[in-house]
Amino acid sequence: MSTAPLQQFGILSLLGHLGARARQIVQRVSDRMRFAFQAAAVVFRLRSLGIGYTWRVILNQVKFTGLHAVPFLTFVSAVSSALLVIQVLNQVSKLGFEAIIGTVYVAALVRELAPLLTAVVVIGRSGTAIAAELSTNRVWEEITALETMGIDPLHYVVFPRLVGVTLATMCLVVYFDVVALIFGYISARLTTGMTAGTYLRYIIDQFTMADFYVTGLKSFLFGIIIALIPSFHGLVVRGAPTDVPKATTRAVVECLALVFLVSGVVSALFYY
Repeated sequence: MSTAPLQQFGILSLLGHLGARARQIVQRVSDRMRFAFQAAAVVFRLRSLGIGYTWRVILNQVKFTGLHAVPFLTFVSAVSSALLVIQVLNQVSKLGFEAIIGTVYVAALVRELAPLLTAVVVIGRSGTAIAAELSTNRVWEEITALETMGIDPLHYVVFPRLVGVTLATMCLVVYFDVVALIFGYISARLTTGMTAGTYLRYIIDQFTMADFYVTGLKSFLFGIIIALIPSFHGLVVRGAPTDVPKATTRAVVECLALVFLVSGVVSALFYY
């Protein structure tokens, strides 16, 4: 018996499955894009909605996301920069190529690791907190109560977190770079006896304006992602309290995936 019909049926089934998956992906992307635009549009309605409460929430979010993350981020930056500098100098110092430390610092730390590691820390702290808080509020119908009273949740809970997390993330990336610069020098000094002037000259020689633009753009986009994705997953919960950890997990995984994807795309656009 001919297997052509069976093969044709298998191909059609596969195509149907791929089409269904594609529709799901497009739907998910469109849902998140619509949510992002609606949250950003709140800025045009702040005068009518009221800005007093918004600023208080923004400041509290900056404090939680930024100041409270400083101790752990300091540890992450110090360890990562020290290990990187020590490993590189141990390999190249015998050949007299210490100047490569400038390239390593700018290319590896400033362009890539500083934004990425900062984003991972912020996701682990603020991303999980936002998703858990908003999903709990939704489950216990606190968000529904706001909507019943005519209060827009996007203005009341999402927009302040969007602004606060984005500002804090951008500041934390700068802080990460400064700490990495200091501990990188300490490591270089202990490893090869390099002077501060030589160390700074190697690094400054490698800096370009593109590095500032890329770092700023990445930290800005990461902040938006870390604020919006957990907010989205928190607000769409409609089930029991057991759905809270599920929403938090989905938010973290999606944030991490988007952060790494955006980092790769931005680097490719500027450097390749």
